Amino acid sequence: MLLTPSAGGHREWDTTVVAVSGNPELTDEELRTYQGRFNAPDGTVRDDPPAG
Repeated sequence: MLLTPSAGGHREWDTTVVAVSGNPELTDEELRTYQGRFNAPDGTVRDDPPAG
Protein backbone atom coordinates (compact mmCIF):
# COMPACT_ATOMS: atom_id res chain seq x y z
CA MET A 1 0.00 0.00 0.00
CA LEU A 2 1.28 3.43 -0.93
CA LEU A 3 0.11 6.41 1.11
CA THR A 4 0.51 9.86 -0.47
CA PRO A 5 -0.83 13.34 0.29
CA SER A 6 -4.09 13.94 -1.56
CA ALA A 7 -3.88 16.29 -4.53
CA GLY A 8 -7.66 16.68 -4.81
CA GLY A 9 -8.26 18.26 -1.43
CA HIS A 10 -11.25 16.03 -0.60
CA ARG A 11 -9.26 14.07 1.97
CA GLU A 12 -5.86 14.34 3.57
CA TRP A 13 -4.36 11.12 2.10
CA ASP A 14 -4.70 8.93 -1.00
CA THR A 15 -3.87 5.23 -1.00
CA THR A 16 -2.82 2.95 -3.83
CA VAL A 17 -2.55 -0.84 -3.76
CA VAL A 18 -0.96 -3.05 -6.40
CA ALA A 19 -1.44 -6.82 -6.55
CA VAL A 20 -0.13 -9.48 -8.89
CA SER A 21 -2.18 -12.53 -9.79
CA GLY A 22 -0.44 -15.58 -11.17
CA ASN A 23 3.25 -16.13 -11.80
CA PRO A 24 5.02 -12.79 -12.41
CA GLU A 25 7.98 -14.69 -13.92
CA LEU A 26 10.57 -12.78 -11.91
CA THR A 27 14.19 -13.85 -11.99
CA ASP A 28 15.75 -14.90 -8.68
CA GLU A 29 17.63 -11.60 -8.61
CA GLU A 30 14.46 -9.54 -9.23
CA LEU A 31 12.62 -11.46 -6.51
CA ARG A 32 15.44 -10.86 -3.99
CA THR A 33 15.48 -7.16 -4.90
CA TYR A 34 11.75 -6.75 -4.30
CA GLN A 35 11.83 -8.80 -1.11
CA GLY A 36 14.74 -6.73 0.21
CA ARG A 37 12.99 -3.47 -0.59
CA PHE A 38 9.47 -4.21 0.63
CA ASN A 39 9.74 -6.98 3.24
CA ALA A 40 11.69 -5.16 5.95
CA PRO A 41 11.36 -7.24 9.16
CA ASP A 42 10.76 -4.14 11.28
CA GLY A 43 8.07 -2.77 8.95
CA THR A 44 10.11 0.20 7.77
CA VAL A 45 10.36 1.22 4.14
CA ARG A 46 13.81 1.02 2.64
CA ASP A 47 15.06 3.47 0.02
CA ASP A 48 17.81 1.12 -1.13
CA PRO A 49 17.74 -2.68 -1.11
CA PRO A 50 20.30 -4.33 1.17
CA ALA A 51 23.59 -5.32 -0.40
CA GLY A 52 24.07 -8.97 -1.23
